[in-house]
Amino acid sequence: MEEINKENKTYSLEETLSRLEAEMRVDPAVIRTADYLVTASFLNEEKDILLEARTKLMKENPRELYLAYLKDIIKRLKEADKVNQYKFARQINDVAIMGLGIWQEDLGLSAAGKEAIKISGEPSWTLIKEWIDKTVFGDYFIEEYSVPSDETLWGNKFPLRMSACDASQHRFKLRVPFNKTWATPVIVNNSAGTIKERQGTDPKWKHVAVPKDTREYEDWVILGPDDYSSLEESHYEWAAKSSMDVGQLFVEETFIFKHGGMSLKPDVHFRDGRIFPQDHLMNCKIENRHGQLTREAIFRMVSAFRTINELKILYCGVAKQVQLRVYSFIIDWYIKNRMGISNWNPAGQTLSDSELIRNFLFNSGFDAKTFGHIYVTCPILRRFETTSNLNRRTRKQIQNDLDSLSGTYHSRNVTAKDIAKEALKLGVIMFFAGHAKTDELYIPRYEFAISLEKCQSGDNRNMINRILSALRLASFDVDEDHLWGLEEPIMTLIPTPILIAHDLSKKWGDELASSFSQRVTAEFIKRLREKGTNFNDKK
Repeated sequence: MEEINKENKTYSLEETLSRLEAEMRVDPAVIRTADYLVTASFLNEEKDILLEARTKLMKENPRELYLAYLKDIIKRLKEADKVNQYKFARQINDVAIMGLGIWQEDLGLSAAGKEAIKISGEPSWTLIKEWIDKTVFGDYFIEEYSVPSDETLWGNKFPLRMSACDASQHRFKLRVPFNKTWATPVIVNNSAGTIKERQGTDPKWKHVAVPKDTREYEDWVILGPDDYSSLEESHYEWAAKSSMDVGQLFVEETFIFKHGGMSLKPDVHFRDGRIFPQDHLMNCKIENRHGQLTREAIFRMVSAFRTINELKILYCGVAKQVQLRVYSFIIDWYIKNRMGISNWNPAGQTLSDSELIRNFLFNSGFDAKTFGHIYVTCPILRRFETTSNLNRRTRKQIQNDLDSLSGTYHSRNVTAKDIAKEALKLGVIMFFAGHAKTDELYIPRYEFAISLEKCQSGDNRNMINRILSALRLASFDVDEDHLWGLEEPIMTLIPTPILIAHDLSKKWGDELASSFSQRVTAEFIKRLREKGTNFNDKK
């Protein structure tokens, strides 16, 4: 028997394994992590089951499926003991509340701390069904789209034009020369875009970068020492996020959407990341730099929506890594309960949409430049109110919250409530499209902007076909993102123009940050000399 010696104590291999098992039982983080690894391994080992589920889901009405799923999960939540209730509460949170945007009060649930819920009554299934019918689109949960030719979709009088935009943020510390003990953080934001058109056989490219100098649009370009010193850490970080949102939305609306006037504007625009700003609506009420930039970001979003409607531009966000599980929970539940495979995913951990969908929609015969058929998930409407967590409170509470914004002014004649009122009319319709030959690459979630009053028009399929047509023009490239400081990149197959916009933004942003640093240093030296001269004159 092999012996293991540690700290002068000797254990047999069996005893060592027993100790590891005991440690795992008292360390839930180890157990959860191991469970995720087991779940991930199942996706590779049981690929046939996933592909069979895909075939079956191509015959399932998505609205009926989501309703049946929620009825089953809420029933299980009520029947489960307290130890296991969190499993079902988590599913309701991801699918019903964060995904579909169903109001928590309609589910018979109430808040119990941050992102926690408790049973407070019976669900209103009539209201829930009506909500799902207005939120989930498509004939089937998975559909194989037949994408028409560009000429059929766009005509042949004008070339198909598509654009892309990405924002970049550069953080560094400015130090006093010859003094290593003092430094102040500075954030420089910028954004860049590219426009591609197909006219004849050779596509043409044009690049747009803003700003070209930090003296332009400084309100969102620079977060300087005064911001760092006056804001708490959490406010500073949210101000940084909102400033980047402001920059990207500003460049899109001002320089890309209107590029060349109506005759040369893009037909489809892709942006790196989701369309909605990162911060929540109610933070508009905050009276500091954080609140100001959040108000400006949401105002810019409203303004951008107005512009795309006037110019008839299809505005599409590309979210590379999403943590939402609005599709993956349904697929997991369907395999277990509708297909009757009870031993599926024995660890019970459901992976994110990004993880599961790449194993679900790939097609080994896919050709990015010529494809006419592609797998697409059912489109789902996500409202701005949902991303701001308003549906976690009661409607009466939210009305009081919105009324409280009327006392916060963003400019002379515009209050935070005015901005919120327009923002709450907006939504996006999200979906995944299987534009990969292999399950080794992630595929992004796409979402296109739409006003809530127009989302029931039945034109969603045509909009998705137009996005797929633009993707065919764009082609794809692998984005190697080093998320969360990982040494090995996460590889996602994204539209090539977004990758170009990303590289342009990063390159020009580095130059912008360097230029700002040099200008500050030069001004510092100038002021020191002036101070020295004045001091000598007084002597």
